[in-house]
Amino acid sequence: MTETTQPMPEVAHTHGAWAPMRHRGFAAFFAAASISNAASWMQLVAVSAILYDITHRTSWLGLSTMASLLPAVVITPYAGVLADQISRRLILVLTQVTQMLSAGVMWWLYRTHHITPWRIIGLTFITGVSTGFQTSVWQSFIPSLVPEKLLTSAVKLNSMQYTLARAIGPAVAGWAVKAWGPGSAIFANAATYPLVIGVLLFVNPRANARMSPDEKVLTALLDGARYMWHSRRLRLALIVALITAMFGQSLQYIAASISVNILHHKSNDNGTLLIGLGIGAVTASLLSTVYGERIRRSTRVVTGMGLYLTMTAVLASGPSFPVAIGAFAIGGVAHFTILVVLSTLIQSEVPDHMRGRAVSFYFLAILGGLPIGSQILGTLSDAFTVRTALAMDAAVIGIVLVWLLSTGTARQFDIGSPEA
Repeated sequence: MTETTQPMPEVAHTHGAWAPMRHRGFAAFFAAASISNAASWMQLVAVSAILYDITHRTSWLGLSTMASLLPAVVITPYAGVLADQISRRLILVLTQVTQMLSAGVMWWLYRTHHITPWRIIGLTFITGVSTGFQTSVWQSFIPSLVPEKLLTSAVKLNSMQYTLARAIGPAVAGWAVKAWGPGSAIFANAATYPLVIGVLLFVNPRANARMSPDEKVLTALLDGARYMWHSRRLRLALIVALITAMFGQSLQYIAASISVNILHHKSNDNGTLLIGLGIGAVTASLLSTVYGERIRRSTRVVTGMGLYLTMTAVLASGPSFPVAIGAFAIGGVAHFTILVVLSTLIQSEVPDHMRGRAVSFYFLAILGGLPIGSQILGTLSDAFTVRTALAMDAAVIGIVLVWLLSTGTARQFDIGSPEA
């Protein structure tokens, strides 16, 4: 198979960045997902603090991340095949119900004082299995809510709602935990799933183009893998997604340890740090709607990597708490900047009948990188210090950044892009 020559969709800004919101189904899904994802961030903040307070070990935070994301690594490719075979809406409804029940049990265990580290790990594992089936299907479902010409804008707005949730969730969690305790954040998460389930039952998505029902799963996976591998741009996108997940995004999962061991604050102040992450991502998302298509993809990726390097180096230096919030905000800008380039590139360069599998490999890189990165950071932190682990992390990002610039590899992102 040769390098893909799939045409780019019509440039989003010619229709307006907010054009997808004129479609009732997309607007309803955007609103419900924003609320539910914010509540998920509330639970992440609360459970991380609970787990660290029980164990006082950073490695437990890494183990929790492994339990929640490694099942997704195994399942995501198969879920990508399912997304191209059967109803994407049905898969999303089932996964949302599973996550609602998992959060409900987590809240009940905390409420009745039966919460333990291993029970937290067990429930996060169940959520991870559900996430494995959901993630690529969710991303593949978004384009079916708008006309083809608005695909790029819809993908960007979906990323924006996630970043809004990342900003709002930790902020609300910090207030709720102080007022009513960590259990309130977990309960809020469980209570918001019916919103998304209701919208999924309400919307009327376009039918997705499906692969042949006679095609075997392994054959379909191999076809998808070959399609991604033989495109140099798509292959590079997967590599960058893996690296930034391992050495950039993973820092959010050890924020409680950073708060205690570097900043000398309480573990539940991790919520305040993650507010900075969200504010940075929201800022980047707003700027992206205005300037995103005017800046080359390669420039955005390199800038994002540089910002991740800055974030990690600043945190390793042992800054004051306000400066640390600013460092996480820089990380939020980096995350959104790179995410938009990679996700829109993949969504726009693959045909609909291949979209589920293509997106699944993209999220496989992210979901594989996050637990590996957080476990490495947790293990290094316990073996040496958190500050030393962050310094090593910054060194790796710096090496990758030099590779992208010195070899001209980053320019591959510009080939075929409308702004090239």
